[in-house]
Amino acid sequence: KANPAGKIVLAPLYIEAIVSSTMLGSYAVVVMFWLTQAMSVRLSFTYAGYILSLIPAYIAFHFLRLCTRQKMQLVAELKSFDVELAECRSPYDREFVFEGITTW
Repeated sequence: KANPAGKIVLAPLYIEAIVSSTMLGSYAVVVMFWLTQAMSVRLSFTYAGYILSLIPAYIAFHFLRLCTRQKMQLVAELKSFDVELAECRSPYDREFVFEGITTW
């Protein structure tokens, strides 16, 4: 059996994560801006509304930095990866990986 634990982890690809977080962040900024403009009556609250509407952008930027850091870490790990040094739970796993690489 190729995957005895049955655990599959799905993670979005780098470009998809960037595009989705940028779009969601942009929509959130617009919605927050509209809400703060609808609730503010005096001019002094307008500047606070600008600041409050940028909170989703800060969260989106933080997520983008996290995605970029993970991509850079992955590239660095792939540069130093050696299949001979890979640790496997059982000898069957090692043979399965080597056969998969050979057939690929």
